[in-house]
Amino acid sequence: MEIISESKPDVVCLQETTRAWEDYLRRNLGRDYAEMEFRVTPGRAGGGLGVLSKYALKDVAYIPSRIGFFDG
Repeated sequence: MEIISESKPDVVCLQETTRAWEDYLRRNLGRDYAEMEFRVTPGRAGGGLGVLSKYALKDVAYIPSRIGFFDG
């Protein structure tokens, strides 16, 4: 979070997120990133995806992996 706060990117793409990370990022970066999307894979401790954006998100799609890991 420190790197995100200091570098101030317009869009941040994250992998290996969890519900705890989502809550933490929403609490601490919610003022800087009006748009946040998270997807947690049920049954996994990690493996979630997150997008933080200063701009409106449109047409967000999650593409399942053909081999079972690393959805995108």
